[in-house]
Amino acid sequence: MKKLKLVFTSELTKPVGPEGGSGVNTIVYNLTEELVRRGYDVTLLASANSKTSARLIPVIDKDLGQYGQLEARVKEIMKVKAASFISEAVKTDDQILVHNHLVWRFVLFTDGIRNVPVLTTMHGDPLSVYANEIYRNSPSNNFFNVLSDNQLKIAREKNVNTLGFVYNGISTDAYTLSLDAKSYLFYVGRISEGKGLSEILDVAKDMDKELFVAGGPDEKEKVFFEEFKNKISGEPKQKYLGEIALQEKNDLISKAKLFLFPVKWEEPFGLVPVESMACGTPVVCYARGALPEIVKDGVTGFLVNQNEESIRGNWTIKKTGLEGLKEAVERIYSMNESEYLEMRKACRKHVEENFTVKIMADKYEEIYRKVTEDFKRKN
Repeated sequence: MKKLKLVFTSELTKPVGPEGGSGVNTIVYNLTEELVRRGYDVTLLASANSKTSARLIPVIDKDLGQYGQLEARVKEIMKVKAASFISEAVKTDDQILVHNHLVWRFVLFTDGIRNVPVLTTMHGDPLSVYANEIYRNSPSNNFFNVLSDNQLKIAREKNVNTLGFVYNGISTDAYTLSLDAKSYLFYVGRISEGKGLSEILDVAKDMDKELFVAGGPDEKEKVFFEEFKNKISGEPKQKYLGEIALQEKNDLISKAKLFLFPVKWEEPFGLVPVESMACGTPVVCYARGALPEIVKDGVTGFLVNQNEESIRGNWTIKKTGLEGLKEAVERIYSMNESEYLEMRKACRKHVEENFTVKIMADKYEEIYRKVTEDFKRKN
């Protein structure tokens, strides 16, 4: 297809760049870099401290994470104002396709740019009532895609029309397969109750395992964050590292025995499990959201049903909840060396075959083609 001029919006809480920021902006960086490499004319609208091979148009002078203790509602207002600015910035060019990663906030302003097709990747909560209402009532120049088959089913149940799903992809060159694992558990991500932090702490304590936790607080869960810090500080084998840089994160992941991820909501994708497997580190998780699509049960880790009321599959581990997580962890710790090394190799192979930047970019090129064709038919 003729190379489109692409305009990307981004999440503003973190910068876009190779060091990683939010999960959303990691994907934005990976995708824009690959598309520039393929010869596309790409413009990125992001915070001024972002790093990119695309043409950068600063939306705010620095990412919102640099604004310290601003109230969450003030940061949200700034995001919406940025979305308004972006819509004005693209009004003058009718030869582009906007790939929106600022989700519903930017969709609010697309009525004034009906001459431009807008593809929104729905990174957020697939059960969000207000976001789904905005998506359902968006102008005709809007198109949507999701991140997993599970999210696609939820979107269609909510009557949000989507073009399909594209799995997030990573640059495997940035992650080194390690066959020299240490005997500790790890978690990297937002410090949130929905991520299963309470269960992670309980598993480590009950099984007397060393645990490292890294990541920043969820602004909406400040009380939980303080409770979490108090709880982990009282455990001699559990350590909270705060937010860590990409290389430090990769070192932590690659040397871990396993990644423990008992997420308790319908997470659209989940990038850290992919990063973990790219390093050869298996995943133990609840079978929620897209995780049954990401983790191969018994091959790259173990899936566990959260409870008897939410059975998602007939997995290797028959116990549910906390007891199921502990059995899965014990399975991995009790493997002989050759079994465990085979699992680590299988993890890397699984990522290379399903979750690379190249695969993701190929899929988005197909969606861009469909968006362009559908937009022309409508106009």
